[in-house]
Amino acid sequence: MNRTQKAESVEALKAELAGAPAIVATSITGISVNDVNEFRRRLRAQGANLEVVKNTLARLALADSDAKIFGDSLKGPMALAYHPTDPVAAAKVVLSFKKEKDKLGVHGGYFAGQLLDTAGVEALSKMPSRDELRSSFLGLLMAVPTKAVRTLAAAPTSFLTVLTARKASLEEAA
Repeated sequence: MNRTQKAESVEALKAELAGAPAIVATSITGISVNDVNEFRRRLRAQGANLEVVKNTLARLALADSDAKIFGDSLKGPMALAYHPTDPVAAAKVVLSFKKEKDKLGVHGGYFAGQLLDTAGVEALSKMPSRDELRSSFLGLLMAVPTKAVRTLAAAPTSFLTVLTARKASLEEAA
């Protein structure tokens, strides 16, 4: 790879990682090509990416971003898993794939200006995704009006039930 190719590679990686809220460093050494392809497929299904890149090029790409501290921690053969918008998606896929393939190494990550160790990446993967948070929030917003409507409808319904029971008791008496 000559200098221009390296510069183009750094710029492309910089553009990819610029908006990524979280990055997970993995080691795919010792994993078969078919397994790596399956790993990439699972990441793509969630909208995430896997980049195998030299550490020096990754450091150059991360040098002008908040993730600069993450670039300094890259050592050995690494692959970077990231999602352009969702900080949790890549970590979830990485750890679910690691459960199946023990040779996949998780070396750490970066999230919200902080370096993560393996336990931090695991904690990140257990957080709800952006879509799950949105649905929970929407459920909370819908719960209050729904409960208010049920409360308002309960009084007439209860009154109608009492009237029906009274009618039935009068008919029995007659």
